[in-house]
Amino acid sequence: MIPYFFTQVLYLLIYFMIIFAALGEKNNNHNDDDQSIRCTIDKGYKYKENSAHHPQSRLAQRLLGGYCGIEIGPASYAPFGLNTIHVGLTEEMHPGDYKLYREHQIEVAGCAAEIDIGREADDLYGFPDSTVPFIIHSHVWEHLYNPLKALEEWVRVLVPTGLLYIVVPKRDALPEDALKPLTTIEELIAQYDRPKPPLSELQAGEHLHVFSVHLLLEIMFWYNQKHYPSSALSIVSLLELDDTVEFGHQITWRIHKDIDINKTEIKILM
Repeated sequence: MIPYFFTQVLYLLIYFMIIFAALGEKNNNHNDDDQSIRCTIDKGYKYKENSAHHPQSRLAQRLLGGYCGIEIGPASYAPFGLNTIHVGLTEEMHPGDYKLYREHQIEVAGCAAEIDIGREADDLYGFPDSTVPFIIHSHVWEHLYNPLKALEEWVRVLVPTGLLYIVVPKRDALPEDALKPLTTIEELIAQYDRPKPPLSELQAGEHLHVFSVHLLLEIMFWYNQKHYPSSALSIVSLLELDDTVEFGHQITWRIHKDIDINKTEIKILM
């Protein structure tokens, strides 16, 4: 277990020394030759008059614009405007979640994001290893039974130097979450080897975890300790408040694979 004081100090250093530099530069290290997916940027959203869709994230555009990636669990009222394949639950996979989420999007924005490929967020079967330049999702991770195994699956499909862009809700984003204790890394590790229950046994729309910035950092430390040097995560951006609706924490990780420990100049936090 990582001492609390140590991770707090690391958090402050990361927050003040890394984030501002990350905001200023777009990632130019993707290799278009690595892409094995095709996607379109125009999703054809037809918003109702005075709809409440949120502004696009300038950070996401700066880091991910121009590349073809995956958006997991897209929402019409929170468009990123990126070149993505929409991956998520279909009506056949989970009728309850599908209906709840679709009706909410239509109520808010007058339309719903269409799913291009039906997959569970933590099981991207059909996508080959190391083929996707970026994955982005917002307010998805807290719904997943096993967040750590989901993270491993996302890293699997991302290319070396690919980006994983995540937004998770703050504790007070929903009134019911404010009453729950923050999820700890020990809880996630304990859950790692437990079998995932069928989707039909999970309550539609339920938040299974309550994230914090501290937990996001501990997840990175856990991943790097478990997988280095075959793969590792480094921080590109870290925001206490996301740059759109401002009720979520945002983190972007760069993916490193097959690291040469004798030559690498990457500073991996473990």
